[in-house]
Parts: sequence; structure tokens; C-alpha cells
Amino acid sequence: MNERALTPEEIRQLEKQGCHSHTWEQVFVSENFTTANIHNTIFSCEIQLGVFNETIVLTGNMPVKTGIYNAVIHQSIIGDNCYIKNIQGYIANYQIGNRTIIHNCGIIVATEKTTYGQGTMISPINEAGGREL
Repeated sequence: MNERALTPEEIRQLEKQGCHSHTWEQVFVSENFTTANIHNTIFSCEIQLGVFNETIVLTGNMPVKTGIYNAVIHQSIIGDNCYIKNIQGYIANYQIGNRTIIHNCGIIVATEKTTYGQGTMISPINEAGGREL
């Protein structure tokens, strides 16, 4: 991902949309980044954000704009056209791939002692009993 720092105008717009960071200088974005689909999000430490410019369809044929809504993101990389919404706790120390959906979760964290199949593709579990997203 070719990345750049946020512009002062982008920071002002994100703040108008309810976003906060004590370390805006550590938030990096893709070249074609826009602020349109990031609302009510707190960023801390080094963050890399992709672009959020697509509409995806959730289970039940519900269309949504990709973006980050109502979340706390710490020391993470978020790929292009992810849909992250209503994170009750936070996401920390993660690299989230393109077009990932994370919705209505608590805490998602990786620590320095965490070991698992990072980079391995998995099938998600839909705990609501419907079909996969």
C-alpha cells in the first residue's frame, strides 16, 4: 500500500465526524483515501488505512458503504474496503485484509505472545445461524 500522512483538512473532517487521535501524525492512509466513511472512531499509535469507497452487501441483501464506524483502533493496519462497525471494546495490533467484515464485536487483540495461523485464510462463523457473510 502506498501510504501518506493525513492532510490537515482530512484531520479536521475526521474530527467533525466524531473521530479522535492523540497521534494523528501516526495515521497513514492510501493515496486515494477519503474521509467520507469513517465516523465515531478513535485511533491510537501507528495506523494504516486503505480506501473505503465501495458498497458491499451483507447477509439479507443489505447494502452498506465500506468504512469504519463506532470503533477504537490501536496499532493496526486496515486494508481496502473493509466494513468495521460497532466494536464495543477495541481492535489492537492487527493487520486486517481487504474486504474484511467485522461487525458487533467486543475486543479483537493480538499480543506479542499470540501465535496462530496469521496469513491463513479461514471461513468465518456466522453465530446468528444464517449463511456466511
